[in-house]
Amino acid sequence: MTAVGLAPTGAPRPLQVLVVCTGNLCRSPLFAGLLERTARGGEIVVVSRGTQVGGAVAVPAATLAAARRRGIDLADHRSVPLTAEDVGRADLVLTATRSHRREVVRLVPRAAPTTFTVNEFARVVADLAPAVPDAGVAEGRDRPRPGGAAALLRTRLDDAVALRGVARRPARPSDDDVLDPMGRRRAAHEKAARQLEAAAARVAAFLGGSVEPDPVPATAPGRRRERTRQLA
Repeated sequence: MTAVGLAPTGAPRPLQVLVVCTGNLCRSPLFAGLLERTARGGEIVVVSRGTQVGGAVAVPAATLAAARRRGIDLADHRSVPLTAEDVGRADLVLTATRSHRREVVRLVPRAAPTTFTVNEFARVVADLAPAVPDAGVAEGRDRPRPGGAAALLRTRLDDAVALRGVARRPARPSDDDVLDPMGRRRAAHEKAARQLEAAAARVAAFLGGSVEPDPVPATAPGRRRERTRQLA
């Protein structure tokens, strides 16, 4: 993690968010897309990676459809493997499951404080107030903060990290994981998308944006199983 959030020119560096799943095909690109559309003025940069990527593979049709129903176009996305450099550049790492979180920390141990599962981070920040839309007028003050919105976002991230140990726990540890839909019916892809959308709404509100859930049927049509179970 970079201690000082500055770009090479000395300007405040945008908050770097890294989203991780297994194959970088379903969960991480969709969640990254949901967050990306809330970023304003280059204040947040979101990328996604996979812990087990064998090549540049396209998003499966069922996830592609679920993303499109939410206004996210993943047609040009191709899977990219996770590297230590990716983790080192990130201010915040959000993973699909607890096992992915462990893999990230094993790769870069110093990333542990700022590595959460998607659902875990959404749970932690749920009790924090939404971000102030105008970083120059924070908490009713007229004086701009040094570094503007990027500095404010990093301050809020520090608040979330500090709350991690005292935040309410999930009913079951597995509640912090997002369903792996790869190789399953379309309904599973839709269920995973709904889980990600709910988490994205909380995370985006915390970071200063908003994600409006679309009224999509709970069970998507189609019962044909994917012929090959791949990595999601």
